[in-house]
Amino acid sequence: MTDDDSDGLFDVSEQNRDRLLNLALIFMSITVAFAGLEAGLRAGVVPYDRSVSSEDIHCSGPDDLHQFHPEYGWTLSPNATYLRHWKKPDGEDARYLYTTNSEGFRDTYDSGDRHVIVVGDSFTEGAGVTEGGQYTHLLDRWLPNTSFQTYAAGGYGTDQELLVYRNVSEQYDHDLVILAYYYGNDANNNAGNGWPQGPRRPRFELRNGSLVQTHEPVDQVPSDTAGFRDYGVIGAVHGTLRDHSMAYDWSYRRMRTVAAKAGLFGGGADDTPSPPTGEERRSQLQLTRALLDEMSTEASSHDADVLVVGIPARGEVTPDNPAHYPTDQGIPYYQDQRQMIQNAASNNSNLAYLDLKPRLEREIENGEQIYGQEVANAHFIADGYQVMAETIYQHISAAGYVPNRSVDYDEDYRQTVMSCPE
Repeated sequence: MTDDDSDGLFDVSEQNRDRLLNLALIFMSITVAFAGLEAGLRAGVVPYDRSVSSEDIHCSGPDDLHQFHPEYGWTLSPNATYLRHWKKPDGEDARYLYTTNSEGFRDTYDSGDRHVIVVGDSFTEGAGVTEGGQYTHLLDRWLPNTSFQTYAAGGYGTDQELLVYRNVSEQYDHDLVILAYYYGNDANNNAGNGWPQGPRRPRFELRNGSLVQTHEPVDQVPSDTAGFRDYGVIGAVHGTLRDHSMAYDWSYRRMRTVAAKAGLFGGGADDTPSPPTGEERRSQLQLTRALLDEMSTEASSHDADVLVVGIPARGEVTPDNPAHYPTDQGIPYYQDQRQMIQNAASNNSNLAYLDLKPRLEREIENGEQIYGQEVANAHFIADGYQVMAETIYQHISAAGYVPNRSVDYDEDYRQTVMSCPE
């Protein structure tokens, strides 16, 4: 290298200095903006909640929609009121009133001295419908002498529902347990693959034919790094930033929403993978069957029966809008689960099975809207919850659990609430 070459390496022209200065200013501006966003989020100036979307409104009680539970993993936050954002069937934005009790469940009614215990996930929680529109609330209103004690939260699997029942079964003299089972993801949740993943979810395994709890919930917010497991350091950095930087988490959520709406995820708008196959499917079904058998045994110790209510994934009854799995992939998976539940009912004298699919198909064929508007929304609208309530009512009244009486049905459940209650 010559002296001239050496001098050229460190010779920064005025033009290059300007470029470097501009790059430095851009970097500093991004840093300041990011720091400002972080400060605004932490100070509450910018709306933010890891468990409540930016379009939801917190009215009273704890800020977070969910709280940690040492046995179940999580519940809704207790003694709280929220206005949750949802899409009406016509696509119009709406807000629905969510009120929770002291235990962190959406059960604020107690209409009679007779009790039915109901466990489930977001369908039983009543995602997408205002107070009074949950199927359990409708049943509670139609049967004023029977209280439907509801224990449900979004993301629950049969394993968590079993743990809940073990805890609350001594509180009520009951002869019926309703377990709402969603074909779309319950078996997957039981295997520990569902939302939210990570240390908060309890886990069971089958060991030598026996059901064993292998993990108890840990109070640690999951990082939602399912899509980054194979990325090593990048996945670890992503998870760390989401855990510790509100600005990063806020930005990631919004970018992910934009990408989902643009159809950039291979699994659809909610980035759901293909259903399990082969050994994984067999393992999920065996574990879920063991959980149902255990629920039957627990209920039997209280002289109670179990009614498993099967909720079809939207793709089964509206194939043009599958929500979870593509129809051709999902149908065999759903049918395997049906057969598993039927086998459980055949082998447990106190366990019965009610599949909602035939009734929902008839309603949809008649032009009724059952499921929500958005592709990523796999839940019912208010009419869907009414159909579910009516179908359950007809079944349990025919079986003699409750009186068979005429039902006066009103439509207060359809109301949306656009501001917090006084």
